[in-house]
Amino acid sequence: MESTTHQISTFINMESPEDVLEETKKTASMTVSGCDEEALTSTFFDVLSLFQGTYPGYLVCDTYYHDLKHTTDTLLAMARIMHGATVEGLHFSRRQITLGLISALMHDTGYILKYGEKGPGARYTQTHIQRSVDFMEGYFSLNGFQRMILFPAAISSTVPGSMSLLTTYASPRRKMKSSAK
Repeated sequence: MESTTHQISTFINMESPEDVLEETKKTASMTVSGCDEEALTSTFFDVLSLFQGTYPGYLVCDTYYHDLKHTTDTLLAMARIMHGATVEGLHFSRRQITLGLISALMHDTGYILKYGEKGPGARYTQTHIQRSVDFMEGYFSLNGFQRMILFPAAISSTVPGSMSLLTTYASPRRKMKSSAK
């Protein structure tokens, strides 16, 4: 019997942000808790707008590698990691999965220049993590999220050897439910 090898990257068009979003939602749905698809989808399209330069107050992303493709790769990788951890017996609440995915989406937003800032965005390499956290906090505040719990976020884990805690939020409008006890 001949063995068939499958390349995981051929199962999805990684050049299509929308295809990556759909695969991410499918992967998240295979965890016990799933994710808040409405919150993830609306945040995804806002981040897409941010990288494309149509988000209010921001310029188009000008950094090579820390771009939209890298962001969507990271999003799907986070979904797969959380799914794998679930298969191995770890439990994440619906809120934790949603926030983990949103953190992955926003992990490099600090490279994107605001109107009036001097570029290129790569000049902010040393501070992009804090800038990403600041963007996330501003975004959550602007979109009706409220401060909730601490979660080890993808934003701060981009520094080698770091897995610090980030204050995260949950949206009262979307009523993200936690099944964690």
